[in-house]
Amino acid sequence: MRESERPRQLLLEALPLFRELGDQSSVGRTLWGLGNGYYFDREYPTAKVTLEESHAVFRTIDDRFGLGWALHTHGLVSLKTGDIEAARKDFLEALELFKEGGDVSGMVLQLDNLSQVIRVDGDPGTATRLASAARVHQRSTGTGIGQLLSEQEGRTGREGLSPPDAEKVWTEGQALTLDQAMQEAVAAARRATTSDAKRNG
Repeated sequence: MRESERPRQLLLEALPLFRELGDQSSVGRTLWGLGNGYYFDREYPTAKVTLEESHAVFRTIDDRFGLGWALHTHGLVSLKTGDIEAARKDFLEALELFKEGGDVSGMVLQLDNLSQVIRVDGDPGTATRLASAARVHQRSTGTGIGQLLSEQEGRTGREGLSPPDAEKVWTEGQALTLDQAMQEAVAAARRATTSDAKRNG
């Protein structure tokens, strides 16, 4: 039995009970937990559907905290499956929700997530600067999961740059406050969307 199978089984058993009780908050969180498990087990299609159901529940009950975390994981699934626009949308919305709620760990993770989207957009300099800022704020806030995810996926945060350029930009990122880094991330992510719209228009 895989390590993830026992918790998954418990969640699958709990889900219909919460539905029967009409406990929508627990339904949403159980779906999110299942979606996380499917993501880490690389069962991306199942993760996508499960997380989208959790989104619907969280929106219905206006659970912004739960919605932010479900969007975070859904965005990661979208990145893995090559749907960059869905990932961008998820991470930007999650960032706004975490800012509203003052959830620093969530904000820092979305900063790291958006750096990956911006790198795919073809801007490795900005992506590296933001990845560096995310790393600094992960350490200062104790948000180790972002670095753990990067290490598991073999990402350094410096991809696409020569060592001297990467070092220079990395140093710049270390000096950014969290607010400065988030503003730059949002602007860069939205700029790419605007550019695509103009090209396609």
